[in-house]
Amino acid sequence: MSNKKKCIISFMLILFFSVIYMLPSMVTKNIYHFTDQDTAFHLSRINGLSNAFSSPVNFNNFGGNGTAMNVFYPWLTLYPAYILLQITGNLVVTYNLYYLFFTIITMTLSYVCMYKIQKSHFSAIVFSLIYSFASYRSTDIYFRGSLGEAIALTFMPLIFLGCYYIFFSDYKKWYWLTIGMTLTVYTHLLSVLLNVLIIFIVFLLSIYLKNDKKERIFALIKATTCTLFLSAAVFIPMFQQSNFVELKVPKGGTLRGLSVSEYLSATLNNNLSYFGIGFILFFLTIHTYNRRKNLTKFNLFVFFMGVLIIYTSTSLFPWFIIQKTPLTVIQFSWRLTAYATLFLSYTGSISLTSYTETRRKKINKLLFISAFVILIHVVSVEHLITQDGKDIYNSNEANLVSQSYIHTDYANEKSLNNSDMLRKKEFIINDVPQNVDFSITASTFSFSYDNNSNQPVNIITPLYFYKGQVVQQNGEKINSSLSKYGTTQFKLGTGKSTIKIFYKYTKLARFAQIISLVSVILFILYLLKKISFQKR
Repeated sequence: MSNKKKCIISFMLILFFSVIYMLPSMVTKNIYHFTDQDTAFHLSRINGLSNAFSSPVNFNNFGGNGTAMNVFYPWLTLYPAYILLQITGNLVVTYNLYYLFFTIITMTLSYVCMYKIQKSHFSAIVFSLIYSFASYRSTDIYFRGSLGEAIALTFMPLIFLGCYYIFFSDYKKWYWLTIGMTLTVYTHLLSVLLNVLIIFIVFLLSIYLKNDKKERIFALIKATTCTLFLSAAVFIPMFQQSNFVELKVPKGGTLRGLSVSEYLSATLNNNLSYFGIGFILFFLTIHTYNRRKNLTKFNLFVFFMGVLIIYTSTSLFPWFIIQKTPLTVIQFSWRLTAYATLFLSYTGSISLTSYTETRRKKINKLLFISAFVILIHVVSVEHLITQDGKDIYNSNEANLVSQSYIHTDYANEKSLNNSDMLRKKEFIINDVPQNVDFSITASTFSFSYDNNSNQPVNIITPLYFYKGQVVQQNGEKINSSLSKYGTTQFKLGTGKSTIKIFYKYTKLARFAQIISLVSVILFILYLLKKISFQKR
């Protein structure tokens, strides 16, 4: 069979597997939100992207208090969900189609990356299946509703491929790391931090394994520099706003490893409300260990990295050593399971496929593996969604939640003591709380006020204060500032006034966007030149 036919068949399988993966969610025609998880947060993010290119604030989400979420939480890879929402008009359908779309992308990228390393279509499709159906990914999607991290998992195979080229193979293909890291930057910043940590550890452990050390270090520097330029549109505005006013940002907690006994129990039961590697990868880890003598040095390195990461995510690892370091920003030790999932899926796929020679045996083995993986997935998801401690959102409820959900991250720090004022949209006028009629669009907050006194009045609004905020009185810009309540305040003269408040990207933010756009164009031209040169 020709290489082209194998690719076509593989892609058809990817489409089929992707639909099967999302089927348990799609047939319910609802969205499941488990207590204290992130589903409502991301539904609100999707709803708030209507004006993302023109303003960092959308008044139709996060309670309408003017949260600049689009500065602090990257949204570019989420934008396809907003496009789907405009097409379907249904947030539940949009949510499930978005995950289906990225499941297809996850499987495709996994397939491509494995094929580039192993040069085997069989190994590539098995890796694509095992990684995309992995328990931890399902935990992110079906239990945690952690859309940002789930999409970040899509790009981890690209980062893996980039590190393979830089540290172990053809370092001239460093750009794969740049592509994977840049896409992650525009998706989930905490995953970027963890990626950097893992890459640094791999760099330290692999530096003595290969020759051309200087060239490999230089390739890593090139990949990092290009990523920073491509990501300027994210990092520069975020740092600018963070230095402008004191904000409430997610803080690191007490890091604790997972209980070993609970880990084993949840893993063997493939419990998706836990954070382990799941039953399939547990089995594959044992299978791969038993065949470790047949692994290459690189594959052995990857395998033991996966095992080491499992160890570090448990209570056996001395997390108290890390407790007073900046690494507490990762919040939960089980986030490392994502990397164990990647590494063990990779080596497990190789151990399953490397000794299958005939076409018939490959087909039979693929049928068995896919049936087993799908069965475990469907049963596990079904078990999860029948558990207590969840809300079930239909289309109307999903829309309501996406608008009313209140999230205090990236709010002005002082406002945390005045949550009632923000929730009730209460104004403070000359130190007297008042209710004021107002109207909103996605981009503007408007109200009228008639000052009958002979003195200016000080108006404190229930809106957050950021750099780039514009307050207009009768069409003329006036000064605003941060109040003692942690919200926007300004003074009004006598007479009737129509007030309009909106937020713009700052000049520095727009300049950063231009830097990233130009960098993207130059990077694409570089890749096209590379491809053209390789075809000669």
